[in-house]
Amino acid sequence: MAENVTPAKLESIVELGFKRVERFAKRTQMMFKSYVPEFYRMEKGECKEPLNLVYNTVRAFVPNLVMENPITHAHTPYQPYKQYAELLGLGLDATARQIKLKEELRAWIVNAMFGWGIMRSGIKATGELFAFDDVFVDPGQIYSRNVSLWNFGFDPACTNVKQAKCVWDRVTVPRQMLLDSDGFNHDVIRGLPSTPSTVETQKKYSSVTNEAKDAMVRLQDEVDIVQIYVPEAETVIWMGDPCQKKHGAFLKKEEYNGPKEGPYTFLSFSPPVDGEPLPVPPVSVWYELTRVANRIFNKMVQQFENQKDVGLYHPSQVDTVDQIKEAVTGDWIATMDPKGINMVSMGGQNEKNERFQQELLTIYNFMAGNPELISGQSTPGGSSTTATAVQALQNNASIGIEDMRNILYDATGEIQGKHAFYLHTDPFIELPLSKRVSGGDEVELVLTPEQRMGDFLDYTFKIVARSMTPLDPMVRSKRIMEFCTNIIPGAAQTAMVMMQIGQQFNVERYLSQIAFELGIQDLVEDLFVDPEWQQKMMVMLTLNPPNLGKAGTGNSPEGATQNKGNPMARPIATPTQEFNQGTQESAALAQSVNQGVM
Repeated sequence: MAENVTPAKLESIVELGFKRVERFAKRTQMMFKSYVPEFYRMEKGECKEPLNLVYNTVRAFVPNLVMENPITHAHTPYQPYKQYAELLGLGLDATARQIKLKEELRAWIVNAMFGWGIMRSGIKATGELFAFDDVFVDPGQIYSRNVSLWNFGFDPACTNVKQAKCVWDRVTVPRQMLLDSDGFNHDVIRGLPSTPSTVETQKKYSSVTNEAKDAMVRLQDEVDIVQIYVPEAETVIWMGDPCQKKHGAFLKKEEYNGPKEGPYTFLSFSPPVDGEPLPVPPVSVWYELTRVANRIFNKMVQQFENQKDVGLYHPSQVDTVDQIKEAVTGDWIATMDPKGINMVSMGGQNEKNERFQQELLTIYNFMAGNPELISGQSTPGGSSTTATAVQALQNNASIGIEDMRNILYDATGEIQGKHAFYLHTDPFIELPLSKRVSGGDEVELVLTPEQRMGDFLDYTFKIVARSMTPLDPMVRSKRIMEFCTNIIPGAAQTAMVMMQIGQQFNVERYLSQIAFELGIQDLVEDLFVDPEWQQKMMVMLTLNPPNLGKAGTGNSPEGATQNKGNPMARPIATPTQEFNQGTQESAALAQSVNQGVM
């Protein structure tokens, strides 16, 4: 297919694709202005939008989705490949920490909320060093970078971006860097125009950024090039930006050596639109509400400022008025006509506006997926809200955030799968790793080409649930206490019962799985291994104390039956109880600190 596509035809397609996305990018930029405060983009002037609801909403969602680098599990149905799959998963986690994937994922989420999250993944070829949006990638290093909507384009006739005939993005690189790279058409490179500072560029960046960008262009003579991925032909094509100048020739064309899904991964939190590849940005649903809320708030502030109290009096009461001005609390002033002096309040806030403002904030909170509850603030309605209403808000917020989390984890798993492709196919890889084994010891491992097993398609990659959201220290300590108080004694009791009926039961595997589900496996896994355990067990078996038939502590089956279960067991809080306890902890802490002060 690549041989049948002429440079002139492809340049026309790329130009149309850029124009199609540009309209969407302009609307996204308009919404981004509601995200950053006015002082962020203005040198002087008064703030006309003091209620930055969009910023608070995004700030509530992002940390609930990503606060840590992801932990990836590699799965395979083939038993001989299990060990290599585990090693590959450790390599992905190490790579994510090296390239600081967490930072890119957080920016990816913000882009998805305002427009479209687009991530490009790849590996830097040896002998080249391109600057991707101010990020330099070393040769042989895996990278994932966000692609701006202004620099992205795709087949203008497609209805689904995953079925597009070609996808591309624009990058700015120094001209000399291209001339020093092998395989590029140097004649075309010399004819590329320098990166312009056009009207659209002025709109995209602030004046300070434009001055810096122009200075860098003059310093290094930077040019814009387009990297085009053609899925059907499995080809990557480099060409000059046709929106600036058409050259009728390619800069470079080579075979694509990467995962079959292509280099791009897309993130959208909205249900798809039938027949349209562009998603519905969540912020577009809140945008008008935040503008209306700011207009009402500004009107209320203006009314407050216009409010004033003045005194009215009859001209004959001028001496009495002077006495009132100089009087203090408790003074008595004699007057022949007290009704001739009145205090009048003029202007002031209309209470209907205040009620309407509250209604707007409630509606916004509902439309935005209840960020007020997600961010840990009080629920709408204050103390008058019923327990049923709080429970409903909590459940609805959990559904929304869990859906966003599942979408993000699936998309991040796709990114990690692309990283795994390059780790699996790299003939020179030598990645040092470490793993904790029984006894709490750390074992040093190295991922090398000699350990490679099977084909890349034999493996699937999944992000561990909630691995990017760390536990609160208080919640973590509470779960450890519940694990040691309830889970371990219950497991020991179950193991004894299973032994009596002749059924095999793996206690360590059982406890490890529960600790994994609770998110505390790394903290408690050393509890299961004691180097002196075998020696202690041999001593106990040698002594073999007889059963005196007396009441014990409840650790025997008879004692457990007598006490209607394990006497050390404590009730485990449900998610709802855990949430309610969390909201009350701050007040309880304050009371304990102030106890005895009065």
